[in-house]
Amino acid sequence: MIFFKKLIKRYVSYVNSKDNKKEIALDEIITQNLNEISDFEEKKLDDLKNLLKDLIGTSLVEGLKILDSLNKTLKIDGDVCEFGVAQGKTSKLIAYFIKETSKNLYLFDSFQGLPKPSEKDKLKNDIFNLGNIKRYEGKMSHSENKVINELRSINFNNENIIINKGFFSEVSKNNM
Repeated sequence: MIFFKKLIKRYVSYVNSKDNKKEIALDEIITQNLNEISDFEEKKLDDLKNLLKDLIGTSLVEGLKILDSLNKTLKIDGDVCEFGVAQGKTSKLIAYFIKETSKNLYLFDSFQGLPKPSEKDKLKNDIFNLGNIKRYEGKMSHSENKVINELRSINFNNENIIINKGFFSEVSKNNM
């Protein structure tokens, strides 16, 4: 937990820094935190920094937590799953981190956007300012090809990608 408290303190420092210093400050924050996760070679460190800066829909803090978790579990047998891949930026970060292993990357997404909300669903954070949860149906839709192209851009092995297209259900669990 100390790791993330330090990260938040550094991130606040970044946000409050002057505009011309923000890029340098952000680079330093990311470098320091990646160095706390592992001792990466220079190229991998630079690549991870760029992937973290390129995230959409996943915050820098979340991206670092994902890398920290992956690093802690890298030597454990098993694969990696992501549910709701959107445009594939987080998938790309995960894939880059595991690409030198034999781990598979299972991606679950409808590629049709968000499903129709049920009566139990409540709008907690109106990120698109739509005013009603029913208006979110179909939002956040991205093509499967967009995700595949993100993974190709880092030369992730196609044989290690398992895409489960559709909404997650009991049937999906049987296809793993």
